[in-house]
Amino acid sequence: HRLRRHAARRRRAGRRPGDRPRRPGRRVPQHHARRRGMNGASTLFKKEVLRFWKVSFQTVAAPVLTACMYLLVFGHTLEDHVKVYDSVSYTRFLIPGLVMMSVLQNAFANSSSSLIQSKITGNLVFLLLTPLSPLAWFVAYVGAAIVRGVAVGLGVLLVTAWFAPPGLDNLLWVLVFTVLGAGLMGTLGLIAGLWAEKFDQL
Repeated sequence: HRLRRHAARRRRAGRRPGDRPRRPGRRVPQHHARRRGMNGASTLFKKEVLRFWKVSFQTVAAPVLTACMYLLVFGHTLEDHVKVYDSVSYTRFLIPGLVMMSVLQNAFANSSSSLIQSKITGNLVFLLLTPLSPLAWFVAYVGAAIVRGVAVGLGVLLVTAWFAPPGLDNLLWVLVFTVLGAGLMGTLGLIAGLWAEKFDQL
């Protein structure tokens, strides 16, 4: 009776009596693998964002303060001596460059410093053990670099608007150039972090 019940169970499961039992976990369906990769990329992305956000005074507020000091010194010193256009003051001409410089610098610093810090402390080994594809790594690190660069650039823009109101003629192109520039510098920072062995090489 036990053999009959066992054979009936195997037939209901779609297996023949002579088939070998399936071992669990031997193969992962492709749609599950893709889903796992995307979950891994989003988890690594959140980890990288939280990494710089926990010390946001150093990673976000400090670059904003540095840009403001730069604007105060050079804007106050050269305002009356440098004439750009008849209708554009030197301070207003300087602000877009400061915003973009802050975006590019912090996007590069985020991905490069994260990788080199993980290499020095030895935490990179635990990330290498995860079943993440190179694309997932790229998306997570560059995405976090874009977030930090845009956050710093937005902070600089909001603070410097007190000195001279920004004139945004085409907001869409401003966002496109900001995101593409931050993505490019985040990619270069990723390459530099993989190449460098210590912070002095960055």
